[in-house]
Amino acid sequence: MRLRCNGIAGFDGISGKQGRVISGMSDEAGQFHLSPAQLRRSWRIVTWAGLLGTVYYILCINGAPRIKFLTEMKATAFDFGLIAGLSSLALAFQVIGSLAANRLKHRKPVWMIIAITHRLVFINVLMAPMLFGNDRLRLWWIILLLFGHDLLAQIGVPLWMSWMADLVPKETMTRHWASRQRLITSINILVMIAVALFFDRYEKSGQIVRGYTLMASVGVIIGIVDILLFLRVPEPPNERALRTPLLEAVSQPLKDFHFRAFLRYYVCWYFAVFVGSPFMALYMIDHLGMDARTVQLISAFGLLGVVLVSRLWGLLCDTYGYRPVIRILTVGKSFTPLFFFFAPAILSISIPMMAVLMFVDGMMNSGTTLAFQGVLLKSTPKKNRAMYIAASNFMALGVAASIAPILAGKIIDILNELPSLNIGFYRLNGYHAVFALSAALRFSVIPLANRLHQPKSFPIKRVIGQINFENAFRVTRLIYHLHESSKAHKRVASAQALGRLKNPLAISDLINALNDPSQNVREAAADALGAIGASEAAEPLSRALFDPRSGIAPRAARALGRIAGVQSLKALLTNLRNADSVALHETIDSLADIGHDAAILPLICFFREVQDPDLRIHVARALGKISKSESPEEVLSMLMGRRSLPQPGLNRT
Repeated sequence: MRLRCNGIAGFDGISGKQGRVISGMSDEAGQFHLSPAQLRRSWRIVTWAGLLGTVYYILCINGAPRIKFLTEMKATAFDFGLIAGLSSLALAFQVIGSLAANRLKHRKPVWMIIAITHRLVFINVLMAPMLFGNDRLRLWWIILLLFGHDLLAQIGVPLWMSWMADLVPKETMTRHWASRQRLITSINILVMIAVALFFDRYEKSGQIVRGYTLMASVGVIIGIVDILLFLRVPEPPNERALRTPLLEAVSQPLKDFHFRAFLRYYVCWYFAVFVGSPFMALYMIDHLGMDARTVQLISAFGLLGVVLVSRLWGLLCDTYGYRPVIRILTVGKSFTPLFFFFAPAILSISIPMMAVLMFVDGMMNSGTTLAFQGVLLKSTPKKNRAMYIAASNFMALGVAASIAPILAGKIIDILNELPSLNIGFYRLNGYHAVFALSAALRFSVIPLANRLHQPKSFPIKRVIGQINFENAFRVTRLIYHLHESSKAHKRVASAQALGRLKNPLAISDLINALNDPSQNVREAAADALGAIGASEAAEPLSRALFDPRSGIAPRAARALGRIAGVQSLKALLTNLRNADSVALHETIDSLADIGHDAAILPLICFFREVQDPDLRIHVARALGKISKSESPEEVLSMLMGRRSLPQPGLNRT
């Protein structure tokens, strides 16, 4: 039989576009882009500044000492609910910040001025005991100052968030935030323990106001240093929306059909959460009888949970999408208020029970924070992103989360005036009523989570399976080493280990590693992708195969052979035109490994076009392996014209 060989018969060639190793300062669209080293340096500053910022909040705002300080100022449950409600209402001022973000050429200096002023306002809260003798007047002064303090913070949020969203690459954004969250939370655990031990001395000696004032004063100084560190963080050019009418900019998030589904869920979820969450620490102190040190240490268990799983959640959100993560965590966190409801006022039981609960809830909080943040930073249009963030936070945290604690606080005060309901060793009161209500509302939000829209998200079962994967935490650690380590040999070792573990969670980062500055890392990543055998890696490996600058064509050919599939077959057949003899040998071996009869005719044509005896023998061996019926010697004899060639199409695998 005579065969006509006109190039590679029966297959379209792969596009001739060449891949490249990413190292420049701008992408193909000419947008702002930091090199990996610059991004690591900038994000390191953002992380350490964020650490100082959270220390400020622990010392001044979020810790148990502030609860003791406010109760010393004669604050009731309604006052705590009012403070939480006004803090949420302050989110309305994010609209002002978003309008500024849409119009300012430089967001950084404006944000820094607002943030420093925000820190300084808190000094006036600490002066309240010295300024007023009347309890209610002093408390109202504190409440109004805290509202002004939160108001300034919220104006700055859209400016800072849009700045950070422009700074970090979209495809790895969530894991950057997860790394930041993990480091900050790890150190915050130590800070909370130190706060508990420091404040315990003052609580036992009855000097609550003095102890809190000293601690919070240090916090204000640390908070100002936090803001000043951002002087060294670059600001990408701001894509302003100068021509967008105000009404259109404000209403766009509401008109966005898919985003509206998230907004509906977001609002209902935060209303359900804030019915109970502002009173959990107060409940442990007021009803369960714990001191501030115990509550502070229990809260540290929640941070420990964040540390352990934040990286895993970040990878899951980036790899599988935020939708399945939100669905899983909505169900899990709906049970949290019920544990508070059933906690008995017996310290030997309630303390370990609360510690375990806070640990598990912290693990879930880590995921919800990253998933919500991912929606707001990755699924919103860049030009009006600040308004999307402001509108979402205003409606969820500014309206829903401000009304909920005010109502719940009033319910607690009213019910606590009535005789408690005693069932065994349980003494049920207003706290239990709002915890039961919060749980019921959380469960009612689950159907809204199921309606969230994300085209490229994965089924929830796959994410649950990944969480249960035997080596999930080890894989997570290796992926972050591959992503973050500045040492090439560590990145190589991480890629090799990921190839041995064959966890599909690593595919995205291994694909990114095909563009690593180090050739050794690129080779290890290609080998690992071949070992995992994921079809989604075929296209990036094909680009590396055709790019002479990648330096990994032989490894890419080998990996494509292990992956198999139509995409791999097309790429390998196209690569028969490669001038690199090593890459050619690997390509021919890979075609033999795939074993598809569509390779027979192209290989015969290639055999007739080359004169290299070694290559000819290699092709003959490949054809013999594909046919599964002839020895290499017999195939070679046929190719040399001594016997009739077999008809292609007899072997289909």
